[in-house]
Amino acid sequence: MKKAQGLPINTIVLVLVGLLVAVVLVAMWVGGGGRLFGGLSSVVSGGTPAELSSATSLCQSYCNNLVAMSLSDITLVKNNDFCLKVFDFSKQNADYPVNDHCYSGETAWPGGTLKKADGNGANEVLAVRCSLRLADGKVCTSINVTCCNNPTSANCGCI
Repeated sequence: MKKAQGLPINTIVLVLVGLLVAVVLVAMWVGGGGRLFGGLSSVVSGGTPAELSSATSLCQSYCNNLVAMSLSDITLVKNNDFCLKVFDFSKQNADYPVNDHCYSGETAWPGGTLKKADGNGANEVLAVRCSLRLADGKVCTSINVTCCNNPTSANCGCI
């Protein structure tokens, strides 16, 4: 009597690993497990230097989404993509070695410039204006670095 020929153990292991990876990927994206890595995407958009026109379009879209939400409380603005998403322009501008938010950068100063650690000015890369109307009818016109970092009616220009 002859023994049946089977697949080599290496092939079986490779197939099982492939199936396991496929199941994990399906679970992440279909089952909502992708939220585990959601925080990483807010650190630097794409992880590469962003194109200004694409970043500006995204920021305007984030603002439009924020406006459409009709927030009940201005403190909720800090959880919105307009305040959270960051773009990497460091390789496109040697005078601006930090990442940029939609609102106007890491540290906004009067006159449209940012100050680096050495005190020299650097041109802003993004400065998309955004204002919104809260559910109670107040209009907030200063969704900027101060508002996003510490959202209050006064910091966000809500009247």
